[in-house]
Amino acid sequence: MSVDDGWSPFVAQADASTTSTGTWTARVRNTGTSASSGTTTINFNANVNGNGIGYLLPGTEQGWIRDTGDRVRTCTDDAAVPAGGSLPPLTFPFAAMAGYGAAQAIVTLTNPSDGTISNNTLGINTPDVQNTCSADVVAAVSDGGVPFTAGKQATYTVTVLNVGTPAATGDVTVHYPSPFAGTTAAGTGWTCTDSTVSDPTCTQPGGIAARSSLPPVTITGKQSFSAIERY
Repeated sequence: MSVDDGWSPFVAQADASTTSTGTWTARVRNTGTSASSGTTTINFNANVNGNGIGYLLPGTEQGWIRDTGDRVRTCTDDAAVPAGGSLPPLTFPFAAMAGYGAAQAIVTLTNPSDGTISNNTLGINTPDVQNTCSADVVAAVSDGGVPFTAGKQATYTVTVLNVGTPAATGDVTVHYPSPFAGTTAAGTGWTCTDSTVSDPTCTQPGGIAARSSLPPVTITGKQSFSAIERY
């Protein structure tokens, strides 16, 4: 299972009960060698520790049955998942309330035939930025969908956005990690240093228009068979 936030922060609004400020997407994959059986259940909890910092809105899905809770949703799908296959993605639009620094959710997956349960609970903490009349440049990172498989390529994507109302001027620089040997970074319009330098970076000139984003920076490398790290 993996959960992403669309690679962007949520922008809080005064009336957070009806207007989506961002969307989480949950994806279920079978990384085992045989097909699953029985009902797959996803519990999506956007009320972490009782902190109701917004509202879940109606989402879209194919084949899933879901309830309609404001902050906690349970979704089920009876379809078998073949080895290497996946179920249709589940979307969870979220209306974030103003005054909080992040929107949080904990997602739990269960299936009676699942032989590995250590990777069935994920937490996601998405920056929750406030509406602003000044330039506000933020970055969001996606890990390409966990879990990573040892010996295969891992991918991170960094997206830089200006959530403010005026344009941001000047060069934009992303300092990127180099978690694996042979890591490379690239993106349209970005100039990236080699990952072997002490502080690898990617730079894009020209600033960012209001309420817009730059082309993403993609960071790739082969996951080793030793320690697995997640940034």
